[in-house]
Amino acid sequence: MGIPGEPAKGQAPEGFISGNRPKASKSSGDMSNGGGSSNGPVYPPHPPPVPSPPGPAPAPAPYAAPAPPPYQPPYPPPAPPAPAPVPSPYTYPPAPAPAPSKPPVWAPRRPTIHPAPGPAAPSPPPPASSSITHPPRIHPKVHVPSTCANIDVAMETKKRHMREAINELSRAYPEWAKSFHGEGVGQSGEWRHDRGPPFVKLITLFSGEGVNHLGGGNVVRRILGVKMAPGKKCDLRSCDHAWTGNSYLHTFDGSQFRFLYRHMCSVLVIPPFRAAGPILGANGIYRLRHYIEDGGNTLLVTGGVGNVLFINANVLTSDGGYDLEHHHVDGPFEAQPTIVNTPFEALPVTLPGSGAVGVKKYSLPRGAVSFYESEDSSVIFMIPVKTGRIIYLGYEFDEPDLEWAQALVAATMFADFVKH
Repeated sequence: MGIPGEPAKGQAPEGFISGNRPKASKSSGDMSNGGGSSNGPVYPPHPPPVPSPPGPAPAPAPYAAPAPPPYQPPYPPPAPPAPAPVPSPYTYPPAPAPAPSKPPVWAPRRPTIHPAPGPAAPSPPPPASSSITHPPRIHPKVHVPSTCANIDVAMETKKRHMREAINELSRAYPEWAKSFHGEGVGQSGEWRHDRGPPFVKLITLFSGEGVNHLGGGNVVRRILGVKMAPGKKCDLRSCDHAWTGNSYLHTFDGSQFRFLYRHMCSVLVIPPFRAAGPILGANGIYRLRHYIEDGGNTLLVTGGVGNVLFINANVLTSDGGYDLEHHHVDGPFEAQPTIVNTPFEALPVTLPGSGAVGVKKYSLPRGAVSFYESEDSSVIFMIPVKTGRIIYLGYEFDEPDLEWAQALVAATMFADFVKH
């Protein structure tokens, strides 16, 4: 009786194939009886595993939106506040108070010429054929304010109103008890040159009756830099149509002079006349007188016989007027000591005498100052009239001349000149 599960003697085990009997291994691990016999059965290797049939494909995962990025602010976050300053254990004195600001110093409208540093080089000797001339003398640095430096416009306006009221009051007295006052009428209003519209300029050129527009008048205009009306030119006969605008005065009796005679620190230039100048009416004479006396204005009259007669006929004083006597005189004209501390101080010591009309010195009124003379005639003089002045330049400006052009410019600077 055999052991269950084992083949009987003489039978080959199941699955054994004869003729292909493998060699028995001598190792003890291949023996079935555990006794180490080499005649035990040998089993074939296990067949490879059979793969299972493929199953159904897995279902795709549902769509999931990507997560949004974390929030980023559009600007960087504000910086943390600075820590509070730690009080210092030391104490410091308080800062000194700022010095009070000085009031603005008035600057002249025209530059002041100062001497060059160092000694001046000697001038070369003049040629024998020409007149003796010297370099202009330059006045030193100025210290005293000029007439118009700190002018009180309101106070000067009140003074003008007072003088005009005196003239009106004097008309009530008999003729033998009053002085000459004029029959004209003034103009009172709110307009002032420092705050009103610019109806008048610093330099005004007379362009009315008798002016030599094409000759000496045009030379004077170009020296002073007064421009003609835009778009208008002079013709062969006259420049009257081109001399228009706020820089020109066509008549003393018109409305424009109502504003000009109330101006302050200005200059009214009378250019050379062809023959005789105009004879002003009552309003023109009245306003011209107050233009000269009030406000520190300057009446600048150029040379000529008609210009001397213009002063005699139209400038009214408390004594009635002037009686200047014209005189043609040859130069050169010599500077007088009176030019010191005036704008004429920078001029040459001599001026050429061609084309000059002087005035006899004995015919000058009391208080007149003569700057350039030749024998008994004066070609440049000034007549002070209260706050204003009348300046006469005897050159007729038929031709441009450097020395006389400098004298013309210097005569317009009296209102702004600062004495030293």
